[in-house]
Amino acid sequence: MHPEIVREGPGSCPICGMALEPMGLPPAESTPDPELIDFLHRLKIGIVLTLPLFISATWNAPLLLSALQSQDTYLAGSFLMFLATLTVVGMFISDVALAFLDPRIRLE
Repeated sequence: MHPEIVREGPGSCPICGMALEPMGLPPAESTPDPELIDFLHRLKIGIVLTLPLFISATWNAPLLLSALQSQDTYLAGSFLMFLATLTVVGMFISDVALAFLDPRIRLE
């Protein structure tokens, strides 16, 4: 991102905070990428925290379809409002959990 930033070892950019990439070609036998490990960790947490929404949406799908087919706007609207609320609450819980689990975030 900022080619003028050059460091001897790994670290983060002092301007934007992104991880610095090594210059040149990577060695043939390299160690596991810490960014990939961090990404997979966040992905697993996100999947676990998304399961309640997925289960609720698939379990109640026939109810939503029947409400839409019978043009019951109150039932369909309340169902969609419930899913939207569950999404917002789930995202809030995942953000709070990642704030406590991510060692790069310091609460001072």
